[in-house]
Amino acid sequence: MFKILTSFGLAVVLFLQALSVSHAATAREILDAQQKKVGTAAFTSANYKPGTIHHIVLFRYKQGILPKQVSEVRQRFLALKTQARRNGKPYIVRIEEGVQNSGEGVDGGYQQAFIVTFQSEGDRNYYVGTPVVTNSRFF
Repeated sequence: MFKILTSFGLAVVLFLQALSVSHAATAREILDAQQKKVGTAAFTSANYKPGTIHHIVLFRYKQGILPKQVSEVRQRFLALKTQARRNGKPYIVRIEEGVQNSGEGVDGGYQQAFIVTFQSEGDRNYYVGTPVVTNSRFF
């Protein structure tokens, strides 16, 4: 009897795990649903879900890229802090960056990371634009 209950319990657990995986929404699906619910104008508004938002951007460079080219990419990305504007004003709070140097072996081939900080989810949504926001009036 114990074996039957154990097998049944395992089957229930496996079924529930499969059910939760099939119904788990991706971050993109969640954002799409939120945008549909509130509308694109609200979704990209500076007042949409205020609070500190950290957006992580990872770079993996093609083999053979020169250090000078990496430096140019870095400088251009960091320049977004002042160059990315909404209604004529910068909306990125801060950009931090660093190179992969940990040696843990779990970097996935990424070589450089940037953490872009915003004052709201709306600012992040405005920054991301396509593919999340498809109407160019809102990014």
